[in-house]
Amino acid sequence: MTLNLIGVLALLSSLPWLGLFVFQSASRRLTPAKYPRFYRQLLWLLRVVIKRPPAQPLIDYAADVDARLGLTNVFTALTIAYEAQEFGGRLMMPDVGKIDLLLGRLRVWVLRRGHI
Repeated sequence: MTLNLIGVLALLSSLPWLGLFVFQSASRRLTPAKYPRFYRQLLWLLRVVIKRPPAQPLIDYAADVDARLGLTNVFTALTIAYEAQEFGGRLMMPDVGKIDLLLGRLRVWVLRRGHI
């Protein structure tokens, strides 16, 4: 029983790390219609970098994430595309290169800290 519980806990703790690889391949098949859900999942994954207070606007959080990961307006651009689609009614397709850059920096950030 203990071994199974440890295995389940180990799997659950590694899910965000596995998410990095899933996200990398998912960004290749991304469409404008799927982008809002992808972005919300990306927010969940980025909680390991910096937790977003509920009252903090997404654009401010994006700037904080960019600063923490040493990026220049990468997550901010992805957030602008998300907000334009969700709240402006325009289908937006963000630059997949920006997604790959963000995920690459996130992977390095996690590896340097040795945890997720």
